[in-house]
Amino acid sequence: MRDQQPKPICDGHAAIARLAAYLACVALAGCSYFVQTTPMHDPGTRPVACSTDDTAPRVDVVGAIAFGALSGLAFVAYETTPGGETDHVPILGVLGVVFLIPTVIYAVSAHGGFANASRCEEYQRPLTAR
Repeated sequence: MRDQQPKPICDGHAAIARLAAYLACVALAGCSYFVQTTPMHDPGTRPVACSTDDTAPRVDVVGAIAFGALSGLAFVAYETTPGGETDHVPILGVLGVVFLIPTVIYAVSAHGGFANASRCEEYQRPLTAR
């Protein structure tokens, strides 16, 4: 009789890869850059059709912080895995890089959203107030 070990219920690498793919898709939702549309140059007429609401950029900041923290944790776990020769070491490094991508996307989106909201506030002032 062979000494058989029970099959794992879930393959760890496949589960981590699915989780990373899911989170990457969610991370691409950083939308304030696209939601906060404001003309690049003052159109010279009032009212200007834009929004001064900064809720979307704030949500993107939270996303950038969350994914940045996940990336940092993955890199810390990558560096501190006991023994250094485990199957999980490469996947943690990959996850660290994967989580950096949405961090940058969220940060750029938040920056663009705040810039658009600020520019819209300026455009909402009367022309004579400048």
